[in-house]
Amino acid sequence: MIDPHVHLRDWKQANKETLEHGLNVAIKAGLDGVFEMPNTNPSLTTNENILKRLTQVDTLNLPIFHGIYGGLTAKQDQIDEILETQRHLFPRVVGLKLYAGESTGTLSVEGTETQKNILAYLAEKKYQGLLALHCEEVSLFKAIYDVSNPITHSFARPPESEIRSIERILDQAEALSFKGHLHFCHISVPEAVIMINNHKKRGKLRLSCGVTPHHVLADNSLMNKSDGYLWKMNPPLRAKEMQQLLFKMLINGEIDWIETDHAPHLLTEKKQASGIPGFPIYPHLISILKNNALTEGDINILTHSNIEKAFQFNIKQYHRTPDMNLFHEYEYDPFADLNR
Repeated sequence: MIDPHVHLRDWKQANKETLEHGLNVAIKAGLDGVFEMPNTNPSLTTNENILKRLTQVDTLNLPIFHGIYGGLTAKQDQIDEILETQRHLFPRVVGLKLYAGESTGTLSVEGTETQKNILAYLAEKKYQGLLALHCEEVSLFKAIYDVSNPITHSFARPPESEIRSIERILDQAEALSFKGHLHFCHISVPEAVIMINNHKKRGKLRLSCGVTPHHVLADNSLMNKSDGYLWKMNPPLRAKEMQQLLFKMLINGEIDWIETDHAPHLLTEKKQASGIPGFPIYPHLISILKNNALTEGDINILTHSNIEKAFQFNIKQYHRTPDMNLFHEYEYDPFADLNR
């Protein structure tokens, strides 16, 4: 099993989690490989930082594949450097990541024209690898988050912000005849899945989308209490009917793969910080999928083969038995309220 969307912290965020701890928990969760997002501190946007990160992981000598997304900014010289790094270090640098909306860290690239210019430059440079996208339209956000009423975070970043951002990227990419593979990360809104799949049928773009265990198992009613901020993440949890439909879409094969968006924070940070530990819930989602009549072959598609096909390389399978009790690895367990 592969988790193609994780945040492993370390460096200036080692108090949240170290690379060694995160990778060891991933192994315990039954994972064969993880692909790390670039919004570390400092960020994985330069050849120097990426080489430093890979060297640190290789020194650990752990039995798991570790890949990195090169982060994109709006500067063409930075894009040139990261393109060269990705081509030279592939498959360890698995692809590129664009934060087309505000999220944790400093890599958010806002503005329709700025995002279009980045896509256009990648198209001009004939990039054909995978481009992962965090899509939320910042102009549609509402400044209503109130830490004493945590569910307001869910309404501060409404479903429309995700839908409009994805729609715009799809339209821009089609107009540019973009040849890379566009992957839309951590979808939280069923309408977005429908839109992406409709564009797939048109055959003009190479597309995929992923969902997290928390977006298909949890709804925003869990945030309607004093410690509901433990469920704070971007994009936020949605209403129960959306969560249930998203789960059904996963069961029905309308979603390409599962990605945890593993992103631990200290408990003292959670009232403001977005992100939750994802590795502990991964084995539970797989168990739930089996209980919903998915075969081993179905699960392999969602956790391995679709990912390898999109990224265009293979990862060794260890056939590990996952540890179902990993919640103790972190300061807090937001999943305690779920009927596992």
